[in-house]
Amino acid sequence: MPASIADSYNIQLEQVSDILARYYDLSTSLASKLKISKTVAASRYLYRIPFMRWVGGTFQKYSANRGDMGSGTGPNFNSLTAGYFDSVFNFEITKEQKDYMKSNGSAMADVLQEILTNAFTQLEVYDNTFLFGDGTGKLTNSSSASPSTTQLTFAGTTDTLGVNRLWLGAAVDVWDSTGATKRANGPYYISNIDWNSKIVTFSVAPTAMVSGDLLAVYNVDAYGPAALTTFSSTWPGGGTSNAPGLTGDSWRHGLGYVNDATTANYYLGKLKSTYSELLPVQIPAASAALTFSTIELAKNLAIQKRDQSIMDGMQCVVHMAQRAQLQDTVTAVSVFQRNSTSANMIDLQPKADNEFQAAGVSFIVDKRQDKARVDSFNAKNWFRVEGHPSEWFDYGDGQKMKAVNSATTGNVVAAYEMKIVQKMDTGCMDPGAGFFISGLAVPSSY
Repeated sequence: MPASIADSYNIQLEQVSDILARYYDLSTSLASKLKISKTVAASRYLYRIPFMRWVGGTFQKYSANRGDMGSGTGPNFNSLTAGYFDSVFNFEITKEQKDYMKSNGSAMADVLQEILTNAFTQLEVYDNTFLFGDGTGKLTNSSSASPSTTQLTFAGTTDTLGVNRLWLGAAVDVWDSTGATKRANGPYYISNIDWNSKIVTFSVAPTAMVSGDLLAVYNVDAYGPAALTTFSSTWPGGGTSNAPGLTGDSWRHGLGYVNDATTANYYLGKLKSTYSELLPVQIPAASAALTFSTIELAKNLAIQKRDQSIMDGMQCVVHMAQRAQLQDTVTAVSVFQRNSTSANMIDLQPKADNEFQAAGVSFIVDKRQDKARVDSFNAKNWFRVEGHPSEWFDYGDGQKMKAVNSATTGNVVAAYEMKIVQKMDTGCMDPGAGFFISGLAVPSSY
């Protein structure tokens, strides 16, 4: 979808209201928890995260009357291995868009200035979205219908993601339901999202798209696996042998990768069945409603597995649906008894904050979260690994913008391009110190 004056003439070709309505979301609640101090620099080969499995030592009874005192053992160390993915955030404007500016009175907004002002804010929205992912790059579950050649519907009865991880204008790829076959001729741009019906409309009809197809981050098969892959035994591989980039998994590692209790899966190079301490506590809710006792159980089992110190900094991430469920529960059980003889009690309705307390744990609300899950998140254990900070691409001599060349003739066209580049991934140093609740009932209408 090349840049065109048609995309911006509504704010440039006449004097209009000086308020620019912004219809896109700026949800960054989880990404904002990963402070710059939690970022580590890494080369292509790689970032090692050492851990101690046990202190060692042999404790035994012995006879003080010339008894054999036995021999000891030492500590056991190992390490996880993290890497990064290369990504680019592309912008393009035409010369005409660039020429009309608010400063000279010809427009109410400056398109170039809007890009420069909002690009990194929008990038953080994307980073936040990817923090919920599982390493495949998937942005949706399988679609439930295809109403037209340019539309997919994500409204299945068991679909607890829907369109919550999509955004208007996004460039995406369309894959079959297995994530093995990518539909040709992408990227496809999302031109409309019907949030009520959960229908996504593309600017053009995707090739061979059918009901059941899913959406993923654009071009995640640029290097590495040809299919949407995660929990691979070979991630991160190819640091010194694969020129395009690291291989094994398809995309960044978020909550869906960290909070996984499948013993046959790998976590940053380690098989979980061999290193069971990497397995978080899982509470399958079996379609039951979220309750305080369920949270308490998950928390206590995690403490039992390690110790009380894991709760220092611990938070839980939920969708608004589970906040609503907890509000209903709190309304029913949080009461203030006025005195010992009165039968009257006062309900204490909780406030609908984006951060709140429940069962002694701080909760974060984010629209990107799976509506049927509660995931623990401790920013003290999470990290962001980078080859370099997110930055404007330098075309040479400090130039951050260049003229666009025609893809067919190679000639310069009346347009400019700018790019933000990243070498980045996220992860958790100690996934076994967490917990998650899955398969929760979702309140109606969510």
